[in-house]
Amino acid sequence: MWPEVQACVDNNKHELRVTGKTLEQRLEESSGKVPEQLPSFLTFAELSGCAQLTELPQSLGQVTQLHELLVTNNGLASLPDSICSLPLLRTLIVEGNALEVLPEGLFSLPKLHTLNVSRNKLTSVSESLIDAKELHVLNIGYNQLQALPRCLVKLPKLSTLVASHNPITQLPGGISKLTGLLDLAMAHCALTAVPQELASAPKLKSLLLEGNPFDDKKMPKVLKEGRLKNIITHIKKHGAPPSKESEAEAAAAMSKLALAAAAAAARSYRLLPVEKDSNFDVHVHPEVKGVRPHLVCAVLRGVNFAALPGLFENFIALQTSIHESPLCNKRAAAAIGTHDMDKLQLPLHYEALAPADISFVPLARDADAAAAAAGDSAEDAAAAAAAASRFKLGQAVTADQLPQYFAGDRSMLKYLSYIQDKPSKAAPLFAVLRDSAQAVLSVSPVINAEHCKVTPETQQVLLEVSSSESLEAAQKAALEFLEQYGKACSAAAAAAGVEQQLQVSPVRMLTLGTGHVRSIFPR
Repeated sequence: MWPEVQACVDNNKHELRVTGKTLEQRLEESSGKVPEQLPSFLTFAELSGCAQLTELPQSLGQVTQLHELLVTNNGLASLPDSICSLPLLRTLIVEGNALEVLPEGLFSLPKLHTLNVSRNKLTSVSESLIDAKELHVLNIGYNQLQALPRCLVKLPKLSTLVASHNPITQLPGGISKLTGLLDLAMAHCALTAVPQELASAPKLKSLLLEGNPFDDKKMPKVLKEGRLKNIITHIKKHGAPPSKESEAEAAAAMSKLALAAAAAAARSYRLLPVEKDSNFDVHVHPEVKGVRPHLVCAVLRGVNFAALPGLFENFIALQTSIHESPLCNKRAAAAIGTHDMDKLQLPLHYEALAPADISFVPLARDADAAAAAAGDSAEDAAAAAAAASRFKLGQAVTADQLPQYFAGDRSMLKYLSYIQDKPSKAAPLFAVLRDSAQAVLSVSPVINAEHCKVTPETQQVLLEVSSSESLEAAQKAALEFLEQYGKACSAAAAAAGVEQQLQVSPVRMLTLGTGHVRSIFPR
């Protein structure tokens, strides 16, 4: 443990400050890592002035009393998602790092008052900024932003906005709705005009617009004089009037934001932040593009089957119900798989392999289910009996043996027929989800593996939904499952007299090799 951290523990000191040469020395002594265990009672922490500081620990989210965090002039390329779990964080200063994106849930921090992410490498700010209801000060200067988020004008308490030195071409429509705005800095951007409505901002006391390529050639002179009253008057007379098109675009964008916020509030489950710094990813191999290209995954946390009677049975029945619904169309449109997350080695890989190279123990089906799936003919019965004799329970098979394994089982043979590259083709490939130990989770849309099956003792479930039709088809089926199961969880908890809500972690789909984020689900 760093001596500065130990001093906080020994003396019940609520402030931790390690900067410059001292921080550099501490990182050298600890292999470049900040201590995982920081005192949870800290209210102020500063780790600044060291390019060797490239990451913060996920355990930062356990410092639940933290009010202020300063991590300036370091080499941070990202922030841990756990930072979004700090309920009392009011001030976050991350100036002078190498951030390209901000954590998805950052703006949901309930107390966030001041955010300074200037002098980074941000190319955009998420529209989830609309959730930052307590934000007063936002500094996003010296980044690579080409536009401000439209929802900016919906922040009720924003008083200071600094966005200078970005290639921003225009202010968002409705800027005058920022009724609490006192200071606006948009110097050295790419503005060619200033909207007339800015002159209607009722409390504006400071306006910095120098260094922009304005079409209005008189504007630089007015700005150079530095008299706010004259600048406001000039904007009122010569500023750009709002176009009907821009007003319509702004209204449509805000309508989408309102719908998204309403949808989030109506969810039957709690959506957790994206865990970008973990192995919670699926690496998508290029070969699946021609086989079964669309996949989404999510992780169901704390499913607690054992504590809530009937919940496990509901979980199993729900998969069957959605498979039979038009959303999945008996697996022709989309197929659902569920797996015990704690039996997997992360990260996961979604790939296309030759059937002979896919070896696994298929998920066992009970006798009643197998009998119900078999055909009525004597031929089907004989084929099923022969398969049962040839393949013993718990025996590993290869995917090219599945037609023989499921002989007589018409439903499973039908699912096999959905695979785009059928075994009769010259170079067949099957879509398969595997973990880092190359253990098969599923051969989609046919069957899951036995080793990771969900049982009443399962604590975390990986949900996967694949489709050969479209990403939207996979997403719709997955969302329906999450919504229906979330409701079932809440109902079972209420019946048991406890409070419990399903928690869901999004999973990122990454392109193998490049790490490019293809999709994140759910959002």
